[in-house]
Amino acid sequence: MKKETKNKVISYSIIAAVGLLISFVFLRLRSFNAVTLPAERYRLLADAFTIPGIAFMMFGALIWVAGLGALDGISFAVKGLLRRLIPGSRLNSEDNESYYEYIQKKRAKKTRAYMPLVIVGAVYTVFAIIFIILFYQVF
Repeated sequence: MKKETKNKVISYSIIAAVGLLISFVFLRLRSFNAVTLPAERYRLLADAFTIPGIAFMMFGALIWVAGLGALDGISFAVKGLLRRLIPGSRLNSEDNESYYEYIQKKRAKKTRAYMPLVIVGAVYTVFAIIFIILFYQVF
């Protein structure tokens, strides 16, 4: 298997595992095993899959927007503020870096992948919708 394909599989697997962990913790906190009514079980399952689904899609959207440069001004300002507040950081050679130089350096870096988050989040959301449909059929 190619290295790129292997990295994608690992990325999707880790995100899916984190989503399952979030769903499992949610179900444990809501005492899923004690629930006997099918409608209540479907509702809890829908809630458990909605949380990671929507969260992953929103994190993916945030990474996409940040990659487009929408948050560059804020990050430049915060970086400059922290550089002035933290002692010893004024010795940094980037102290007089202009916003234009900062943007050019940032554009040269590779952007982060956001599609695994969006796709896995969409899959979790589809499962949540299926459980919602089952809930309304039983309810």
